Amino acid sequence: LAAFLAGLELVERGDTLSTTDQVAGIGCAIADTDPRYALRLLSAAARLRTPLALPVARQPWGPRVESGVREARSALSEKESDAAWASGGGLTVDALQVEVREHFSSRSGTPQRPAHGLSRREIEIAGLVAAGMTSPAIADKLFLSERTVETHLTHIMTKLGFSSRAQVAAWIAEQRRASAPEV
Repeated sequence: LAAFLAGLELVERGDTLSTTDQVAGIGCAIADTDPRYALRLLSAAARLRTPLALPVARQPWGPRVESGVREARSALSEKESDAAWASGGGLTVDALQVEVREHFSSRSGTPQRPAHGLSRREIEIAGLVAAGMTSPAIADKLFLSERTVETHLTHIMTKLGFSSRAQVAAWIAEQRRASAPEV
């Protein structure tokens, strides 16, 4: 993320190609921590490249951008995902440069990720596992495919070093105990 933000600082106003390259990189870098904003940025970058006849898919980094879009979309409901994507459609290149600079200058430059490394969606799914829900039930509740839920569970277990849903449920219970106020 820092490299793309630094690269954006070097881009001149109105430089569509360089701006969209940097912004697409930023969108991919934050896809798991800020999926709504990632989709806004990735949408703006894709739309601004259209008149240049240089679609992202034809670039060497195209598969990474497509992966970033999928990752961000999988963290949101379809409705949220579509709204986030649509929100980036009307930005000009200059407005995009200003917005991204302001967005990240108001933060410490990088989104803060909790020590456990789980995204909000992963924490939500882990909580539903702890509540005893099956993958199909979680998929129905969150309007996701069962495959997406299973992918999230795989990521959760990998990040936490676990090999079972029971370990995830126990970890959630421990997190809740640790954050509960003492009486």
